[in-house]
Amino acid sequence: MKGFLSHHPVLSVKTPEGLQAARASGMNKSVIEKWFASYAALLTKPNIKDVPSHIWNLDESGFQDYFFLRKLWGRKGDEKK
Repeated sequence: MKGFLSHHPVLSVKTPEGLQAARASGMNKSVIEKWFASYAALLTKPNIKDVPSHIWNLDESGFQDYFFLRKLWGRKGDEKK
């Protein structure tokens, strides 16, 4: 590992941040159930619930129900990427 990093000085090993408190507070059963109920109503009103080609996923950030810290590779200076 040390040899690889010495040959690639633009890389570093990073530890990601944990889950933020505001996001953690939204990870409870009642909030998630309310969101899915609202989403179902949104799909039912224009009658597109059973038309998958009309439902688009525009958020590619993902959704995790558990969080753990692990080491990642990244370019030095790219703290948020």
